[in-house]
Amino acid sequence: MTTTDTPAQPKKTPSPRGMRDSHVQEHAPGSVLDRRLLRRLIGLARPHSRALALAVVVLIGSLVLRLIGPKIVQALIDGPVTEANAAREAGAALDVEGLIGQIWVLAGIFAVAHLGRAVLLVAKELVLNRMGQQIVFDLRNRLFGHVLRLPVSWFDKHHVGWTVTRTTSDVDALSEMFTTGVATIAYDILCIVVIIALLFYEAPQLAVVPVLILPVMMAVSFRFRLNARLAFRATRASLSRLNAFLQERLVGLDVVRLFRREPRTSRRFDELNTKYYEDNMKTVKHFSLFFPTVDTLSIFVKMATLAWGAKLLVDGTVSLGTFTAFWLWLEFVFEPIRELAERYNVLQSAMAAAERVFGVLDAQQETALTLAAPAAAAGAASLTVGGKSQPGETIEGASPTKTPRLAFEDVVFHYGDGPVVLDHITFDVQPGERVAIVGHTGAGKTTLVSLLTRFHEALTGTVRIDGRDVRTIPHEEVRERIAMVQQDVFLFSDTIAANIRMGDTSLTDADIEHAAKSVRAHDFIVKLPKGYATKLNERGTNLSSGQRQLIAFARALAADPDILVLDEATSSVDSETEAAIEEATQTLTSERTCLMIAHRLSTVVSADRILVLHKGVVHEQGTHEALLAERGLYYKLYHLHLAQSS
Repeated sequence: MTTTDTPAQPKKTPSPRGMRDSHVQEHAPGSVLDRRLLRRLIGLARPHSRALALAVVVLIGSLVLRLIGPKIVQALIDGPVTEANAAREAGAALDVEGLIGQIWVLAGIFAVAHLGRAVLLVAKELVLNRMGQQIVFDLRNRLFGHVLRLPVSWFDKHHVGWTVTRTTSDVDALSEMFTTGVATIAYDILCIVVIIALLFYEAPQLAVVPVLILPVMMAVSFRFRLNARLAFRATRASLSRLNAFLQERLVGLDVVRLFRREPRTSRRFDELNTKYYEDNMKTVKHFSLFFPTVDTLSIFVKMATLAWGAKLLVDGTVSLGTFTAFWLWLEFVFEPIRELAERYNVLQSAMAAAERVFGVLDAQQETALTLAAPAAAAGAASLTVGGKSQPGETIEGASPTKTPRLAFEDVVFHYGDGPVVLDHITFDVQPGERVAIVGHTGAGKTTLVSLLTRFHEALTGTVRIDGRDVRTIPHEEVRERIAMVQQDVFLFSDTIAANIRMGDTSLTDADIEHAAKSVRAHDFIVKLPKGYATKLNERGTNLSSGQRQLIAFARALAADPDILVLDEATSSVDSETEAAIEEATQTLTSERTCLMIAHRLSTVVSADRILVLHKGVVHEQGTHEALLAERGLYYKLYHLHLAQSS
């Protein structure tokens, strides 16, 4: 066995314990990070820039058509109405037909403008909603694809419910932002700017009044934005905890019932639900204060405008038509200010959600390679002589063999800041060898498999397959060569055939059936109502534990792995089923390298070699008979197992 320089020990990651409820680092609202976050959100719409541009054009068109209305009223008052009054006062004859004609023309323009605006508003809804749904569709796919490639250590720190909230309600909050948020906020701001400019253009003397009070209204809106952001952030955190608790308790509902914890679980759910309710009510409180404040300020603006406008009318500085149009346009200013509050509702909810969504997207995925693949070295070569690999002589990057050699070289590992689990472990598994690993709970048996499959990485030392450091092999290539049957079998709510095939379209129905027959699962499958097409419940609860275990064996065999890992694989089956599995795996493992992890020592008696782990080190190794003869730890474990079985 060759040794190479071990890589520098990486920094310890925070312990999973105490971080399971951690959330993405949040920042102060209004900070530079807030602006970066907004830019990233807008960046999501970049692939849909045409739709966004079309929506902006439609919104501008609807604004123009809306502003035409008061201008028509102004033209009507200062035109036909004023002419009629002037003629009456002068005692002159009225051209009634001419005046009525003008009125009908203005009324027609008014009707066409509003009908056109209605059409544009319908188009706006269609364009924005379609764009929003497309953005969310892409984002949800991207987020789920990213989550699939996150390292196992990431899930050690984040609840499943927390992750589910990110991909569901948080993404939905972003959907609402893109459909009623960004474009309409821009529209509302444009409305305010354009209308104020129009007010100054039409009646600069009158425009002074609202301009003096509008900054106060904007300051109130800005303050509301900060408070709403904090409230939404708290609401999202409460919802995450509620979802995590609900998901966990529903999965473990049998345990809750078995230990009669329904009342306690209900009380805990009520506590979390109450917290979520209280946080929601804080948001409601902010809105309930904001709208009356804005309405009160708008009333002051109207009162001041009415008083000042009356004086200007008496002085003859402005016409009645101009004052009327000004009054109508002024209402158009207040409406977008109030709407901005609603938009901020959407935007702040989206910003709070985006912090978490981007926090997941920014999490480091499993890198294809942890170390750069070193050049072939004289001391690390896989020499092939007569078509057979020579043990102890390996080459980095050599072609994979069907029965690979495994090696653990001075491996050290611990989870986060926890105690050392593997303490300078060194052993190898020869091609085609069946090696059993036994030891007390917590000895590090399953951790060895986790390092082999690159679910976690060794802190120091090296794990090798055919002489190649697994950190120089892409994750997919490593796991393509390994099949594992675990103690806690997970089956998906799909057909039995789909659970065995696991999406591998190259497997035919005959391949699936052959794998099932090899592990003695075929007999019970064909007795089910729909055979291999039988739909399983969530986690396969409509099968017995032994049947689920057999399906897992068939799934592993169908993958045709080079390395087979049996992690407590027969602990959930009866003696008859265990005997059938043992018979089937004898043929299978004779052509594959096999690691067997077990507490039930009767399942490892036939192994070529047994490793006994104790406190993170290889305490003993040898055959079953040799270890019994040593009368060491294995001897004690074996007789303890026999005593418990009798």
